[in-house]
This record gives sequence, structure tokens and C-alpha cells, in this order.
Amino acid sequence: DFVFAHNGVLYYTDEFENEWTIETDSFWMLYWIQKEYERLGDVIEAIRAGVSHVSGVYACWLHKRAEKTTYLFRIKNPIMETHYWRGEGMAVFGSDWLSIVDSFGVPSLARRFRFFIPDIKPLRPRTIYKLRRGMLEEDGTFEPRSQRLIDRMDFERRQGHLHRYHVPIVSGRGLKIEHTG
Repeated sequence: DFVFAHNGVLYYTDEFENEWTIETDSFWMLYWIQKEYERLGDVIEAIRAGVSHVSGVYACWLHKRAEKTTYLFRIKNPIMETHYWRGEGMAVFGSDWLSIVDSFGVPSLARRFRFFIPDIKPLRPRTIYKLRRGMLEEDGTFEPRSQRLIDRMDFERRQGHLHRYHVPIVSGRGLKIEHTG
């Protein structure tokens, strides 16, 4: 019933997870949200309860097919700052400003000058947003599980400092999105 994507790094905090061989960290957030949804029957409450089972840094996009609704939520950190833009019959969101600029298909010049597209706004951390019929509204807050220092140190030892992931490695125009009525 859910489609899920996330940008970030999730660490597993519940004991049984170490017994499974699943290596994709996205699985754990979706797993816990689905479990909590089955228990609680409400998407917002399921997000609140689900994030308490994992720690890490993340920006998440959760789509509930039956409701045709997408939920956006993130914690505060330097690289997972979800941005949102609405206009011309479409809504665009992404983990960084450049990903949204690229989705417009604007010339590469606009990527260098942020003031050309002033309506792109960051979403507040620890806030759950609901995107439905092109309208974005705040629909609650959540408290993330604290990231353990050992998890962050382990990530930096294996992958490098988190700040390096904010620098765009791939550049280009991106995909032009057209709204058909």
C-alpha cells in the first residue's frame, strides 16, 4: 500500500534486525512505518511511531496509493534538506535545491545563481507534510530517535564526512516535466 524513498543513512537499532540479511537501509524505515500503520491505522501516527525504531539522517517520501497522498518528512541535518516548489500545475520536491532546479530543465546558468528561482523553500525538520492534489500542508510533527555517536563515526570511517554528500557530483539539465491536462 506504500511506496517509499529516502535520502540519507539509516542505522538499525532494534535487535532482531541484525539477524536478517537485508542490506538496504530504506527497507527498515518502510518496514517500521508499515508495521505501525497495521497497528495504528493512521499514516501520520505510523510515521511518528515508525521513526522511533531507527536512527540516522534522512529525508523521506512516503506515498500511500489508496489516498493518492505523499508524505514528506526529514530530520535536521546539513544534507537532507528537502525543498518544495509549486507552480505551473506541478509540485516538485527533492533533497537539495539543485535537484529541483534540474527538474525544471532550466539552462545550466540558473544552477549558479540561486536568486533566479526564489520560490524554492526548504521544509522544516521534524515536520510531517502531506502533498495531495498539488497542495502541500503541514500535518504534524515527530521526534526522531537520536543518532548514536558510534553510528555516525562508523559512517564517516567507511564513507567520509556527511557534508561531502551535499556537493553535487552529477550535473546537467535534468528531466523536463510537462503537465498534461
